[in-house]
Amino acid sequence: MSGRTVNDLKTLQSLLELTTVRIYELAAKRKDGFGLEDLAADSDHSNLEVSIDFETDSLTFRCRIEMNGRGALFAVDVAAIFALSEEIEEPPAGLMDEFSRNAGLPIVTSYIRVHIQQLARQLGVAIPVLKHYWPHEYDEVAATHPAEVTAVEA
Repeated sequence: MSGRTVNDLKTLQSLLELTTVRIYELAAKRKDGFGLEDLAADSDHSNLEVSIDFETDSLTFRCRIEMNGRGALFAVDVAAIFALSEEIEEPPAGLMDEFSRNAGLPIVTSYIRVHIQQLARQLGVAIPVLKHYWPHEYDEVAATHPAEVTAVEA
């Protein structure tokens, strides 16, 4: 059975319900004790990877970030999983990118930020500032469909 065709963000969002935020990775390593003390921190440098997995009844937006903080290295991988209230055809790539910019990335970024803060506190190191990605900056982070992942340094 083929689903409904959706071509605009408002309609897509009206059919989605955030059901789960899944954590795939939480990692941090202090620089001292590992010979990494001389690795300079770059507080606004991160490696961000984004992917989208679409099924006729669900959409998963996944984001992984690696950060080089002043006292530690961090890696966090989080996915926002949405249920669709009705089956739809896979939306066009442009609509998926618009969803990623305006909904996906803003949702998972708050979870990533909290986990990086918790990891830094647990290690007793300075909490790095996670770059805020404005919608127009997201164009640099091209979401891919479904299993490919694009890495972008920000």
